Order: sequence, then C-alpha cells, then structure tokens
Amino acid sequence: NRTALRINSDLFITEGLTAKANLLYRDRNTMGPGFSAQRITQALLHMNRDMVMSYPDGLPYATGDLIGGQWNPYIMANSGETTRNSADVVGTVGLTYQISDNFALEADVTMNNISTKEMIFRESRSDMTNYVTGEPVGASSWFSSNTLQEGTYTRRELSQRAFMNYSNSIGVHNFNGLLGYEEIHTQADQF
Repeated sequence: NRTALRINSDLFITEGLTAKANLLYRDRNTMGPGFSAQRITQALLHMNRDMVMSYPDGLPYATGDLIGGQWNPYIMANSGETTRNSADVVGTVGLTYQISDNFALEADVTMNNISTKEMIFRESRSDMTNYVTGEPVGASSWFSSNTLQEGTYTRRELSQRAFMNYSNSIGVHNFNGLLGYEEIHTQADQF
C-alpha cells in the first residue's frame, strides 16, 4: 500500500531570479513473513539437500525439518508476520539567480523527515512432531518461542547547498566551471 503527494512550484520573480518550493509526502505500508527475504535466501543456501520442507501432517501452519532449529526457508517464508509503516516528508526551498551572462547562482535548503514503525512477530514451532516417527522435533533459537519485536526509527536530515556556475565561449572554445558548497546534518533515533 503506497500513497504519495508531490507539489512543485517555481516563482519567476524577475527575468534572472527564480524561487522554487517543493513538497513531497510519501506513506508506505508493507506486510510480509516474519523473516526478511535475505534470511530466507540464506536459509535456501545453507539447508541440507535432503531435508523435508513441509510435512504432510495436516497442521494449519508450516511444519518441517529444522536444521539446528533455524534454517528451513519454507517455514521462514510461511510463518510470522512483518508490518512496516513509513512516512516521509521532504521540503525544499531554493533560489536560482542569473548574475550575468556568464555567472549563475543556485542555492537551496532541504528538510527530510522519515518515520518508520515496524512490528515483527515470529511463531513458535516447539510443538512440531516428525511425521514418520511421531517424535517431537527440536526447536531452538528463532523457533523456540513466540517473539514480538517492535521498533520506531526516525531520521531527520537538513541539507543546504550553494553553487556558482560559470559558462563562457571564446570562438570555438567553451569554458565551464562550478564552485559549490554542501552541508548535511543528520539525526537518527531508534527505539
């Protein structure tokens, strides 16, 4: 689920002076399994080739062999839940000034605010049984108990830029130059 709104505006103050203001709002909601795609891919790469991905035991949730209690990509892809909501607000205010035929000045200030809330739930698989022997299957680490992980990540970035552009032609020769300044301040909080 994704929503975005963008507003861009240019105000031509004089023939050589232009002011600009841009605003972007983005909201993203994603859901998926309790394990990331990277972990599921790692499980595919590290699993034994003779393991049972899913037992035909009729249970309503994913069951199968656990390698050291951890690596079964089928169980990882079909258990738990991840919910992530991100909201971004980016605002920019700037000026472009044509000083002369050869010199132009561009400057802007941008504020970028990103806020993400995440919930990861992983289900216990400690009640699984081997479908051939009926013996309990050992579950450790990620699958030994239900786990819930919640977090909030906020990042604020303030950036400012100023560029002086030079452009000149003498006969068949073109000369271009750029002198610039950029500064970025970032603050991040994670809970």
